[in-house]
Amino acid sequence: MRRLPTVCFVTDETPHPALENDAGISCVGLSSILARTGHPVTILYVPDADRPGEGFREWRRHGAENAIRVVPLVGDGNREVRAGAAARRSYLVYE
Repeated sequence: MRRLPTVCFVTDETPHPALENDAGISCVGLSSILARTGHPVTILYVPDADRPGEGFREWRRHGAENAIRVVPLVGDGNREVRAGAAARRSYLVYE
């Protein structure tokens, strides 16, 4: 039997339909479909520095309901990255 590819979504969006954020809603839909068809799916939640814990609860609920692994990005607050917020988060994901 052929093994299905593992999929990882990296997002800072909150999966809440009332917020009408295209990336968050797209991630919810696609991750659910892939998980239902047997793909191992992980969502790496990368919170915005201005809203550190906001949204993780919703992602955890979505993951539990759809057999999706949800992991928050925990960065090294001591590491200095001289760049904008998006570049800092990208570097932390890379590490």
